[in-house]
Amino acid sequence: MPACKKAGSLIVEPLNGIELIQNPSFELNGHRSYQGWVVYDTLACVVENNNVLPGGGQWSMRIVDAELFPLWVRTTIAPPEGTHPFELSVYAKSDSEHPFVKRPDTLFSDGSVFLYIKRTDTLLLLRSFNITGATWKRYVIRDTISIIKPDSLVVILKGPVADLVSFYTFYDLCNLKQVNW
Repeated sequence: MPACKKAGSLIVEPLNGIELIQNPSFELNGHRSYQGWVVYDTLACVVENNNVLPGGGQWSMRIVDAELFPLWVRTTIAPPEGTHPFELSVYAKSDSEHPFVKRPDTLFSDGSVFLYIKRTDTLLLLRSFNITGATWKRYVIRDTISIIKPDSLVVILKGPVADLVSFYTFYDLCNLKQVNW
């Protein structure tokens, strides 16, 4: 696995813990796999082996841009009941560092990761972050979350939103762990 990278403004070390995402590397027995993930569009959200994280396996998720709204993949997890610390981490990069100019408003981005809690029929945003840069980086969210049955945690990986040119966001090793601090 790659060495620890800068995530946001903090340098974070990976924590050991109980992995909750069924298929964090988008592969199963060396073959690409969407198992455990709901995919908005399998033509635009592709598990591929052309652009993978060094040390991250043979496959990564590539999500193409959309002009009006981002395309996405998501996984839903039934975490243990109670109040626990969790760590969501993902390696990601964008290919958006082109000589082309993107629109300068916040609706146009290189991709994003969202962590939600689903309570009955309500989806509540807990944390999120944007993907930046054309090199693989590890992004991390750490939070203590109170879970009551039938709550679930939802992780959504979104692709870029761009104008005029095509961009991609790549994701690999998306992990959600119950950890001890």
